[in-house]
Amino acid sequence: NYIQQEQNKRELKVLVKKDNKNKYFKPHSKEIIIDNKKLYVITFDEITDEYIKILDLTTEASTDQLTKLFNRRRLDNVLTKEMELSCFTKAPLSIIFIDIDHFKLVNDTFGHGAGDKVLIDLAKIITSTTRKSDFIARWGGEEFMIALQSTDVNEASSLAEKLRVTVQEYAF
Repeated sequence: NYIQQEQNKRELKVLVKKDNKNKYFKPHSKEIIIDNKKLYVITFDEITDEYIKILDLTTEASTDQLTKLFNRRRLDNVLTKEMELSCFTKAPLSIIFIDIDHFKLVNDTFGHGAGDKVLIDLAKIITSTTRKSDFIARWGGEEFMIALQSTDVNEASSLAEKLRVTVQEYAF
């Protein structure tokens, strides 16, 4: 019995879709013997609310609250996996590091609200200019990183220049 074997090794979940709503259940299997026949009783506990809370907390823990991009913690995890994948597939991996020059001056002159708006707008520019498969994260205060799987240095340089020009021309 698969459930019997797997329930102690890992967290099992069953997704049931009904009326466009997802419901999550945790299966439990118990072996019983009746008349020398092995039978399994399977029960399902609904864990929808708990599972959604876990997903929400996981998202919150890996997302920069201001820009809604991934945060540095998530970047560190993903970057390690991206580098391993690049080595395994022999495909190039490029990284673009973005730092806003003189950002402190923006905050000091116009206030932190204006600085926050600049960061939000920059995050939107980066997101709209890159591919969906690219991994974008806020590295630090005014620093961002983009991981570009299967992208050589020429393609990455071209994208970086396109981002630079777009940012230069944007009316913050």
